[in-house]
Amino acid sequence: MRPRTETFARLLLALTLGYIGLLALLATAAPLVAPVDPLVQDLSARFAPPGSDGYLLGSDDLGRDVLSRILYGARSALLVGLVAVGIALLIGLLVGLTAGLLEGAVDSTLMLLMDAVLSFPTVLLAITVVTVFGYGLLQVMAAIGAIFSPLFARIIRAETMSLKQEPYVMSARALGTPLARILALHIVPNMLPKIVVQCTVTFALAIVIEASLSFLGLGAQPPQPSWGLMLRSARNYLFDAPWLALFPGLAIGLTVFSFNLLGDLLNELLQIRH
Repeated sequence: MRPRTETFARLLLALTLGYIGLLALLATAAPLVAPVDPLVQDLSARFAPPGSDGYLLGSDDLGRDVLSRILYGARSALLVGLVAVGIALLIGLLVGLTAGLLEGAVDSTLMLLMDAVLSFPTVLLAITVVTVFGYGLLQVMAAIGAIFSPLFARIIRAETMSLKQEPYVMSARALGTPLARILALHIVPNMLPKIVVQCTVTFALAIVIEASLSFLGLGAQPPQPSWGLMLRSARNYLFDAPWLALFPGLAIGLTVFSFNLLGDLLNELLQIRH
C-alpha cells in the first residue's frame, strides 16, 4: 500500500503545484492577460452576464470586468500571503532559535510572549491591529505576519532543542565550530521540511484573513481589486447577479484549498519517506 499511497500523493502534489503555479503566473502577468483595466467603468454594461461580448465572467455594478478584477485580485492575495509568511518566518526564526539555544529564563519569557499572542482570536487580533495602525494592505500584511509568528517560533524552538542534542551538532560544537555555521549547516536545514509545511498552511490562512478584512472594509480599499472587496460589493446583488459572488468566492476557495492540500501532501510524503 505504501508505494501506491506515495504515487497518489505525488500525483495530487503535482496537480496542486500546477494550479498554484498557474495562478502565480496569471497574477504576475495580469497586465498582459487581463482583458481590460480592472478599474475601467462602463455603466452601459452594468451586470453583463458571464459569456457576454467582451465579458467572459460578466461585469459588476459599475460595468467593470470581473475576470480582470479576479486576476488583479490574485496579485493582492498572493502578495499578502508571501509577505505575511515572510514576516512570520523571520520573527519565528529569531525568537525560536534564541529560545531553543539559550533555554532557561530567556526561553520562558519569549514563549510566554508568544503564548500571549496565540491566546487572542486570530481575526479579532488582526482587526485590532489594523484599526490601530490604519487600513490598507501594508498594515494587513504586517498584522498577519506578527500574529502567526508564534506558530513558527514554537516549531523552530522545539526543533532547535531537539537538533542541538544530535551527535553531529554536539561534535561540531566540541570542535569549536562557530554557532552561526552550526545553525546554517546543521540545525536550520534539518528543520526546513516542517517549516515549509507550516508556511503553506499559514499562506492559506493569510489569504482568508486578508479577504475577511477587505470584506469588512479594513484591508484593501476601493477601487483596488481584491477578492474580499469583490465579495463585499456582491452581497447586495446575490439574487440579481450571483456571478459577482460566485467567481471571487471560487477563487478564494480553490486557492486556500490548494495551499492547505499542499501542506498536507508535503507532510504525508515526508512521513512516508521516514
